[in-house]
Amino acid sequence: MIIARLRRAVRDQDWFAALLEFIIVISGVVIGFQITAIAQAAQNKNSLVTALEQMATEVETNIRLSDETVERIDTLFPRLDTLLRAIESCTPPEDGFSGLEATILTLGADFTAGLETERVARLVDHPGFSPHISEEAKRNILGYRGALIENRAQSATNFELMWANHVMLHPGLGLRAPDGFDTLGLDLETGFYTLCEDTSFQNRLLSTIAFISAYRLRYDLFSDEGEETAAAIQAELEALR
Repeated sequence: MIIARLRRAVRDQDWFAALLEFIIVISGVVIGFQITAIAQAAQNKNSLVTALEQMATEVETNIRLSDETVERIDTLFPRLDTLLRAIESCTPPEDGFSGLEATILTLGADFTAGLETERVARLVDHPGFSPHISEEAKRNILGYRGALIENRAQSATNFELMWANHVMLHPGLGLRAPDGFDTLGLDLETGFYTLCEDTSFQNRLLSTIAFISAYRLRYDLFSDEGEETAAAIQAELEALR
């Protein structure tokens, strides 16, 4: 109807009426865009709250995975100390070699924590969330994501390199199969005294222990960063609600 009246006013050269109708049309369009934008902003804000809640859950999961990895490495350190002392002193353990052999086999374990990245990526990559997040929260979340990506990539690379094989595949270590070839194990007893005098083996062992220690430090620091991010997310959620 408005368009019809506008055309009629132009045809009748009623310029005031035409201008008025034109202003009404433009105002309607502008108001329509504003209403749509307000509705979209409200929807994005609600979606942001959900995304932050989901990220908070993911952060807590990654903190738990990091702490579990640190604890697993911590339980290994006393056994590694026993192995080092036995090699350095060239003194066989009184309770036999089975404990030392098990410790060496543990060096080949996967110490990657399996950190999750999906929910933080979904939050950061959403174009409608940025206007509703404080600058402080943005810096914290982006920093956390960067550390998360770097930790996953570095852990995967280290595991693929299989540094521990420098120890386990050393020619001074023999193999035995007490229950058949399906249960191969290490035979440390046969070459024990040879390994004691082999500085290359000791250097490889120390390098592998240092490598595992670096894993521990990496996940310990990441757990602390996760705690800071979790607190920042909670503060942001309180501000948005």
